[in-house]
Amino acid sequence: MRFYIKVAVILFMATRVIPVMANGNSVQPVCTEKGALSGKDSNQSALIGAWKMVKFETGTGEELKEIPYTGQLIITDAGTLSAQASNPDKTVPDSAYTVNGYEALYGDIKIDDVAGRFILTVNSALASGLIGQKMERAFHLTGNKLELSPVDKGEGWRVTYERYR
Repeated sequence: MRFYIKVAVILFMATRVIPVMANGNSVQPVCTEKGALSGKDSNQSALIGAWKMVKFETGTGEELKEIPYTGQLIITDAGTLSAQASNPDKTVPDSAYTVNGYEALYGDIKIDDVAGRFILTVNSALASGLIGQKMERAFHLTGNKLELSPVDKGEGWRVTYERYR
C-alpha cells in the first residue's frame, strides 16, 4: 500500500495535472499554444483549474448509487489532466481503473467546450492497462460545479467536482 501512495504522490508532483478521457477528431486543444494562455484569456477552457470530488455515483442508466469516494482533478492550460480518486473500502476488487481502491492517472487532454466533451490520452496510470488509451468524457459545467460522465453510458458512473477556491 505504501508503494501505491508513493506512486500517486510522485505522479501528482511530477505532472501537476489531471485525467479525463475521449476520442475523436473534431476536438480542439485546450489552448492554441502549449502553456501560452493566461487565466484571463477568452480562448481558455473553463475546465482549467483544480477540482475537488464531491460525489461519485456508479450503476446503470439512471439507477446510480453514491459511493463515498474522495479525490481531485487538475486540468492545466498546458493541455494536461491528472486525476486521483480513492474508495474508502480497500477490500473492493481491482478494476480496469483502480488498484486497492485507488485510481491515479495523467495524460494529454483535448477539450471541446462547445460540445461539452473532452478526450484524455493516458500517459501514466496506477492501473497500467490504461496507458495509451484514449478516453472520451462528457462534461456539464454550472458555476463552480463540474459533472463528468462517460460518453458510453454502459460504463455506468458519474462524478461531480467543485472548483477549489
